[in-house]
Amino acid sequence: MPDQCHAVLKDYANAWDMTMSEVMYEAIRSYIHKHSECCGYINSLLTFRGVKIDKGFLRTAMVTHALPANTEQHAALAYTKEAGR
Repeated sequence: MPDQCHAVLKDYANAWDMTMSEVMYEAIRSYIHKHSECCGYINSLLTFRGVKIDKGFLRTAMVTHALPANTEQHAALAYTKEAGR
């Protein structure tokens, strides 16, 4: 991973009080579950491994584009960061 991308990932994780691993897990989980909707192979991998396809997670990811659920906190954080506070 390029240093600049690593720095962004670290800053993003810090902004949400998460570890970088937690951020990456949420992102790949969203990607895999979404991919399972259109790809029988990925769907069968989840089924084979006993991973329940989380339709609620998919609906949330579609609406928020996999952003953290607390959008009010996100907006407040963005405002604070932009204002330099």
